[in-house]
Amino acid sequence: MHDYLFSTEVVRFAFVAGVVVSMLIYERYHLTTGSIVVPGYVALFLPVPTVIAATIVNAAISYVMVNRVLPRWFLLYGRTKFTIQILISISIQAAMLRWTPSGPWLWEADMPLFVGVGYVVPALIAHDMARQGIGKTAKSVSVAAALVAAPICLAFMLHAPYLRTGVSLGHLTATRLDATWMPLAVLLSASAAWAVATNYALRSGGFVGAALMAVFAVNIWQILTIVGVALITHQVVTRVLMHRMILFGRRKFAAMLLCAASVVWTLVWVGQHLLSVPTQQHFGLLSLALTPLFLPGLMANDMERSSPARLLLGMSVSSVFVLCTSRTLQAMAHGQPPARVTGGLAVITFAAIFLPQLQRVGGVLSAAIAPRLARGWEHTRRVMQSGFGPIVMVLDGVTALVLPDLQRPEPLYLAETPEEPTRWSQASTRRRRPSHASPHEGGLSRPGPALHRPRHLATDESRATELQVASS
Repeated sequence: MHDYLFSTEVVRFAFVAGVVVSMLIYERYHLTTGSIVVPGYVALFLPVPTVIAATIVNAAISYVMVNRVLPRWFLLYGRTKFTIQILISISIQAAMLRWTPSGPWLWEADMPLFVGVGYVVPALIAHDMARQGIGKTAKSVSVAAALVAAPICLAFMLHAPYLRTGVSLGHLTATRLDATWMPLAVLLSASAAWAVATNYALRSGGFVGAALMAVFAVNIWQILTIVGVALITHQVVTRVLMHRMILFGRRKFAAMLLCAASVVWTLVWVGQHLLSVPTQQHFGLLSLALTPLFLPGLMANDMERSSPARLLLGMSVSSVFVLCTSRTLQAMAHGQPPARVTGGLAVITFAAIFLPQLQRVGGVLSAAIAPRLARGWEHTRRVMQSGFGPIVMVLDGVTALVLPDLQRPEPLYLAETPEEPTRWSQASTRRRRPSHASPHEGGLSRPGPALHRPRHLATDESRATELQVASS
């Protein structure tokens, strides 16, 4: 089963042409096409109408959920809103991949018939629907995809023999994760990208960067090559192009992607024709993501937005989290015990990435449980006060260490100083409050019992009386 109907070079051409066409439409009409990478993806699946329909359905559901349903209960805006939209789109795409029918189509013997285009493309389209309207987004995406598909159709009319060689994950030399677990990896990658950016101001190569690096970079050579291409792209765009052109926003992002594509294709050509280095196997199309062109551009763009050091740190932590967590869940799903190192790294990276969120959840739970614990502890202390004073003191110390924010009840013993009023002394005062007899009972009103006074007050009054007698 192939993921694309066309060959590797055709897919790469569609990707680069989509970036160019998207920028031309934006500069001329100020309309966005979901993202500058969307037209190339959509153009490749125009021969499969059911895939285009699935993409529209996915985008419509994501749009309604984020802009109509969830705002009734949650306040969504900015990065958090976009992240929720991407997570919903990835979940819908994973469900489609799980239950979609497969069958023959054109020259493919077995192809999924009702799946969206990519994991984040429907979310990008839905995001622009909310920004500029459904009609404008639909028109811009359709026109851009048709312009990209036009030269491919011309090649078909010329009967180019290399067009019908599809591309699939099976053509890859190796991957770190099974293809069926790719949706989970992308879901974890999007979550980690949001967390490292929100909590630590780090970057991880976009929402899918960590998943692409974790799954498809199978050896140290590929990792170093991708990082090297990203660094070269970052230096060329920031040190050369941005000093001679007005680049910002979408222009800068498009420049990053096109420069990364140029560097990658140059390395491939030099390796094949001049140095006899088998670089093609390291830059082959990694199917769903177009990693050799896509990932270095994303990384270079995030380097410019933060710094190379912050990008590398965020990418490293997020990639380890995605890979270890996916492998751990995969082993557990297959009934096998996960490796200790993998499971440990998954827990450690999860705690490090989502630490502020875990602290917030712990605070909410503590606020909900602490009053009940306080009431139960007060009742226990009342029961144990009579003959288990030392035990109560030990439990007080333990409670102060475990739950420092717990509002413990006031002590029940009698205070020796006025600076420490206690419930016991106050209760004693209330019980010994003077009561006056009713005049209907006959006789004079009799005073009640004397008020309870602390010992130090009584001592002070007696000393004052002695001084008055001595002076007289």
